[in-house]
Amino acid sequence: MYFPNGELVTQKDLKYFFNHSRPFKALPLRVYDKDQYLINVLPDGWCLLYSFQVSYEANSNQYLEINQILQGLLIEFRNKCLTKSLPYDFFTLDEDNSQSISSSNESVEEIFKFFLIRYIHQKHYNSFVLDYIPQLLADYFECNIDIYSYTTDNKLIILNEFKCGKKDDNNLTVSILYCSEFSHFMAFCPKLIKYPLTKLDNIRIDLDDDFYMTVIKLYKNSIFYFKQ
Repeated sequence: MYFPNGELVTQKDLKYFFNHSRPFKALPLRVYDKDQYLINVLPDGWCLLYSFQVSYEANSNQYLEINQILQGLLIEFRNKCLTKSLPYDFFTLDEDNSQSISSSNESVEEIFKFFLIRYIHQKHYNSFVLDYIPQLLADYFECNIDIYSYTTDNKLIILNEFKCGKKDDNNLTVSILYCSEFSHFMAFCPKLIKYPLTKLDNIRIDLDDDFYMTVIKLYKNSIFYFKQ
């Protein structure tokens, strides 16, 4: 990953960009011999969703409200519960959560529901559910999502690939950079997306009343075991 002048991008450069750029500031780069923009997003717990939102728009010319993305997460999660297609091995083999799962009488669906609603309601991202959210997004919005990481020796690698369940050669690919040093996602975009103040304000608004109340109801009805 290089700057337009040919200089190599370092971890220090990424950290400086994260700490000193306003939300949705663009950094022009050369990535795999292609012109790209790295877009910094709000570091408020939903940086994965914002990064998806920005990269999706840049690749599809379709703007998604955050509310649409959140509803998509819940709808796709519900569909996977109904079809029993949640990746059980993914949860039970997760070392950080295996003890919690094995010591609870709740189903995997209930455990997942609690952390998903907590993520939506409180922007609590420090749980295993964040690792699976890209798959829910890929399936619901019918796209592929590539999550990249930048190593300590300044190499760009693919951390994970999430393929849409509906195979289609025309599926667009959303590219996102995860910076592990400061636990933050940023968007890769093939073109510059401008975010005027009105659009930035729109991103920050709360959910509409009906949907918000549904989230609160689900949250309050979730398992007590994980509320500590």
